[in-house]
Amino acid sequence: MIPTENEKRLAALLKKMKRSHKKDVGFRYPDAEGKDRNQQSYLERIDKVRKGESTPLFATDVFRSIANWYLDNCQYQILTKKDRETAKSYYALSTAYAYLSVAGTAAVFKGKCSESSYWIDAIFAHISQALVSGWEKEYIQMNEWAIESIDYGRYTTKQGGYDILFIGNGIDMCPTMWFLLDLYCAAYARAYSRENADYPKDLHPYD
Repeated sequence: MIPTENEKRLAALLKKMKRSHKKDVGFRYPDAEGKDRNQQSYLERIDKVRKGESTPLFATDVFRSIANWYLDNCQYQILTKKDRETAKSYYALSTAYAYLSVAGTAAVFKGKCSESSYWIDAIFAHISQALVSGWEKEYIQMNEWAIESIDYGRYTTKQGGYDILFIGNGIDMCPTMWFLLDLYCAAYARAYSRENADYPKDLHPYD
């Protein structure tokens, strides 16, 4: 059977990931002693927050980094180590830290996300992790924060900045965000203000 274009792309991606795994052992992935520099750095940064040497605002970014570390290493365990059980536990830990990151963003990073497509893409990647993990309560909560933010709108302050919540009005250059939010709304009979939403003209490749 001749592979499809998508199958070819997936095979190329898996090869690229495996090469990355070999190259980054000890940096992004654990070495023979189970250590790597990235994880150690994140743990040290969290310890500074715990000791009061860094602010809680700083912690939300570290939580996001740890969530990404566990997600990277979930893939590493599956593709390189062939250890599915460890991969499952890493995925769960990634989801837990992702939720802490998103919750922190919703609580204290007001005004920081509306101009960053990276942040919004990352937030909705974490939301989808909760869905895949079957964490319905957290999945619903994070989507509701997004809806609350869009419904609140975006207002210019006297200082020239923005008064917003969480993700502001969203960003039209993030079709994945809108696709996932629309799926949530369809499944749970929810809606958000389309008047406020910075909605894309089309949802390609989801249209």
